[in-house]
Amino acid sequence: MMYIELSNEDKKSLEPILIPKSTRLKITKLIKGWVATEDQDLLTVRKARFINRANNVLNNKIFVLEPDEMGNYDIPTISWVDCEFEVMIRRPSTVQLVEILIDFFMDDLIGLEEINRIFLNDSIGIEIQYIEKIGSVNHYEGSISIHYLTVIEKPTGSDKLQEDKSIATLLNRMEKSFETKDYSAVLHASASCFEAQAKKIIDKETALNQTLGSLIEQYRSRSYLPEEFIEYILSIYRRRNSEPNAGHGSPLPSTVTEEDAIFIRRMTYALLEIENDLEWVNGNR
Repeated sequence: MMYIELSNEDKKSLEPILIPKSTRLKITKLIKGWVATEDQDLLTVRKARFINRANNVLNNKIFVLEPDEMGNYDIPTISWVDCEFEVMIRRPSTVQLVEILIDFFMDDLIGLEEINRIFLNDSIGIEIQYIEKIGSVNHYEGSISIHYLTVIEKPTGSDKLQEDKSIATLLNRMEKSFETKDYSAVLHASASCFEAQAKKIIDKETALNQTLGSLIEQYRSRSYLPEEFIEYILSIYRRRNSEPNAGHGSPLPSTVTEEDAIFIRRMTYALLEIENDLEWVNGNR
């Protein structure tokens, strides 16, 4: 049995990549779900298997579980295993962590899809890819490579915007459109974000079925945003309505460039955050 190792090129490329504690915590929680059982002794055995696989990569001493005469594990052993389990993902360097995750996968302890989803959501910029060998019966006959992704950093404060479900849905739609380079859809999602925000600010049931164009004066009088920002929002709304394949289908190509999409995306987050902060400040005076 031969374990697949990272190439020297991958190791060198991974060295400057930071995998933060928050991401490592998510991976730990994911593994907790995989080992979960109501049988405390079985849980200890499962956790120890992960710990020793990680220790093998880190060149640390392998821990041997020793049950008592009844086949159970004492409290000090359980406590030690619990503590080691909590830090086994936090302790390694980036290269070591990726090697540990690959070994977990090789032993059928984890799946790579869930790990890669965490990396993607946290904008780590890497994806662990397994290439299966045709006719193989286990992972050892395949190959592993690291795919380096273009990191799309979410603007600071974007997590708070996720509290509003309708805005969150539209922002996520904008993110997916940006990732797939569908820039007219970025414009559409941005305009929809501003429209939803305006209706929230106006806070009247009669506004729910109206367009931003028909609500703009009510929004202008109710919002604490400076006038030039209101005009920018209105320009996005108008451009969505006239842009090919943003507001309406068209045989004409979109004129929204990548540079436009970058600016639109950033301004969407910024104006939503600014308006929320202004609402909070003025509501708590």
